Amino acid sequence: MANVTMAMEQMLPEFKDYEKKNLFSKVRGVLSAVHRSPLTHSQVEIKSIAAKRQKLETALGKKTPSQSDYLRYIEYEITLENLKRKRMTRLKVALTPSPALYGIQKRILQLFDKATSRFRSDISLWLKYIEYLKKVGANKLLSRTFARVINLHPANPQLYILAASWELNNNVSAHSARTLLQRGLRLNSKDLELWLTYARMELVFAERVRRRLEFDQKFDEAAAAENSEGVEKGLDAEDTKAANTDVHINSNESDKKVMDGAIVIAIIDNAKQTLPPTSQFTFFSSLISLIREFPLPVIVKHNLLNHTYQTLRLALPEDADARLLIAVRADENAPEEAGVVDKVEGLDVACNAVTTVMVELQQPAMTEKGLQWLIQRYQKEDDDNLKQYLSHFINTSFKSSKSKKLLTPAAHLSYINHLRTSSADEDKVTKLVNDALSKHPHSSKLHLLKLDLQPSNAAYQAALTSCPAVWELYERFLYHSLNGLDAAAITKLFEKLLVDALQGEALIKANAEEYERGHLTVHDRLLKMFVETNASHNLVQLPSHQLFPPSFVTSPSPRFYEWILDQDSSLDHDLVKELYRKWAEHPQSDSVQVTLRLAQWLLSINKSSQAFGAFSSTIARLTNDADKVRLESGWQSILAGGDAQKKDDSESDTLMEE
Repeated sequence: MANVTMAMEQMLPEFKDYEKKNLFSKVRGVLSAVHRSPLTHSQVEIKSIAAKRQKLETALGKKTPSQSDYLRYIEYEITLENLKRKRMTRLKVALTPSPALYGIQKRILQLFDKATSRFRSDISLWLKYIEYLKKVGANKLLSRTFARVINLHPANPQLYILAASWELNNNVSAHSARTLLQRGLRLNSKDLELWLTYARMELVFAERVRRRLEFDQKFDEAAAAENSEGVEKGLDAEDTKAANTDVHINSNESDKKVMDGAIVIAIIDNAKQTLPPTSQFTFFSSLISLIREFPLPVIVKHNLLNHTYQTLRLALPEDADARLLIAVRADENAPEEAGVVDKVEGLDVACNAVTTVMVELQQPAMTEKGLQWLIQRYQKEDDDNLKQYLSHFINTSFKSSKSKKLLTPAAHLSYINHLRTSSADEDKVTKLVNDALSKHPHSSKLHLLKLDLQPSNAAYQAALTSCPAVWELYERFLYHSLNGLDAAAITKLFEKLLVDALQGEALIKANAEEYERGHLTVHDRLLKMFVETNASHNLVQLPSHQLFPPSFVTSPSPRFYEWILDQDSSLDHDLVKELYRKWAEHPQSDSVQVTLRLAQWLLSINKSSQAFGAFSSTIARLTNDADKVRLESGWQSILAGGDAQKKDDSESDTLMEE
């Protein structure tokens, strides 16, 4: 308490200055933060500020103040500072150094300093501090803060990027930015974003050097022209032309290397040696896009791109994505960059390069990507002659890859869909689909394509046997059956599929994965579809307290119970209670969630005693303290009408903008 008293006493000069400058006085009303209504005249502004600060200081004086205590204080002071600034502008108060001018900002900085010292490991708090320092322009303190947080968190690449960006763009210190990024790369050599940021920084620096030298050269030329006005009259035209040609800037060797991209080339070479193979393609492809979009001289840009492509070729000689990116360069970029005459020659070079790489690597992945690129390029082309030229490459590549057994399911699909859009013979397409399925029987997309061409019960059964975990096959089979079977047969089909959806290793694994992702399992979706279909088609008459026929084998997950109880339907109350009971008994259910949902429903039907009984019995069974707190908080929220209770401590004395 003594610390709080001392802190309040230190605010006295600030309060006196406020009253002297009439910034916060005894006559101006105060607006509540929440209700925006004027407070009574007895609650004067300075008194209100003092009372609020005393409350906030008391919170910080606890044995273990929380981070929210500091942030609440900081937020209040920032709001107060904004209001003070607006009043100073309106009242035209002189900006002379005084407690009223800098008192609040100084307190905010002190609060941030104490908070970051206490909660050093919280990066988000440091970022809030940095953002505030940027906003108020505290450059020296910002430099020290960056140094502190980087020393505390040397393995966080984002901090180096933020610090280097500020040094380069705000502090205009390329040397400091380079030092920070190099230090970051020594400690985080595998971080992709750090390497890209370093390359981007050096490109910016090279462009700044070039523009500075260009400006110096133009300035010197203008000065030379001005100084030579008196003697040019005695020179003939040839001498004058020679004299003007000789005027140029004498750049040193280091500047010339920077402008030629020597540093960026060194970064590319080091990244090739340091980055793991899994990150290298992303790095090189991102760097290629960056260089291509950057406003560099044409020669420098082409040299950097050539070096990047060559390094990518050496770094990932057998990577399908990398080789495809290199192969299509002549078609997808400016002709002069790839050394071709025009777009037609670029297309020819790219098509031959793609097919050559497909033959060279002999990889299914390369075959798939190469064939898909040729087909996509065909779809983009408008010229009929070029489309015919591309079609030749597509057909040749497909036949060659098929003979070598290099076609993936995706390659088959791309080629077959290409034929379908090209108005190919349907029998030929069907034959290709059957041939593809004979080689890839577990491809669900190939089965779906066959079902588009030849839908039949036998085809659906074969597809479900080969791909039992694909929900789309179940859904399409049921919709197909609705058009050809009677109600009893459809019910029998649901019964069979529900049993099948619980058997088999693939289905068990797929159901577990769907549940972990928060989705309905295949079995849940079949149950859901039966409920919806029975409601719309009246397949079978059921008592009001039943959802399914007794012959159905049902094993829903908690997600299904959550879905069915979310439906806005007039379910029988006994059925709802039974669903909640089964949901609560499920081994994977969240007892807190179930109890709160049940209590809310019981209260909605005026069964308050039963709701309280459900709450009491659950909290008696809980052993985890966090679950007890969650249940009690949820129960209080339900009793309050579902709205979270908001703290009321700042409604009466928070200052708002006028």
